[in-house]
Amino acid sequence: MLKGRPVQHASLSYRRGDGVTIWLSVNAAPVRSAGDGAALAVCTFEDVTEMRAAAERQRLLAQEVDHRARNALAVVQATLRLSRADTLPGFVQSLEGRVAALARAQSRLAAAAWKGIELGTLLEEEIGAAARGIPKVAERIDLLGPRPVLAAEIAQPISLMIHELTANAMQHGALSQPGGRITVEWRADAAQGMLRLRWQEQGGPAAGPEEPRSGFGLRMIEATLGNQLSGRYQFEWREEGLLLSARLPLARIVSQERAASA
Repeated sequence: MLKGRPVQHASLSYRRGDGVTIWLSVNAAPVRSAGDGAALAVCTFEDVTEMRAAAERQRLLAQEVDHRARNALAVVQATLRLSRADTLPGFVQSLEGRVAALARAQSRLAAAAWKGIELGTLLEEEIGAAARGIPKVAERIDLLGPRPVLAAEIAQPISLMIHELTANAMQHGALSQPGGRITVEWRADAAQGMLRLRWQEQGGPAAGPEEPRSGFGLRMIEATLGNQLSGRYQFEWREEGLLLSARLPLARIVSQERAASA
């Protein structure tokens, strides 16, 4: 300004009397005197604190979207690599079902602003979507348990696991027979720090010595429970149908953000 040049959009931090720091955008234009120097300056100050905060939020949001997109693509890539089928149409069908389960989880999380999703809601919607072709399938499913909110990063593997269990029940288990039923029970064991989950099928055909016990879908369920969810599980091939018992760590499964705000 002393040299007679204007100042445009300079940034200035300023601590107000109440202790809050704000950011100002400064524009100043010199008013020349009779000589060569500047006798006066006309200045404007604009509070751009909220604009800077919005820009920072936008930057963080872009980073988060990039992170989640990379994670989703990594899961799809792993699903593609691990999927197996005897025929090309069978491979396409199995892969489409798994990718659709991941996409449904993504949509549910987006609708919930990525703050997690209730386990009961996820079970109800995913079983219904995976078994859409079965008439009145909701009447054959019993869901019994509280309403814990799953952490956002857990929703996709849980959705994929439920999809595989439902697909297995449709092909080999309770949902392959008109009178078959599925009961899913869960409860939080705070003393052990575990979420206990039971998937019980009744009314399906008797399982053979090899199938579906060695099916790829069940191996994917085992990988999801053991590797992605850090859980412990047990399959029991009972005469009345499959029983899956699982214990999943609460600290990893339940949304800590929602728990803290509850």
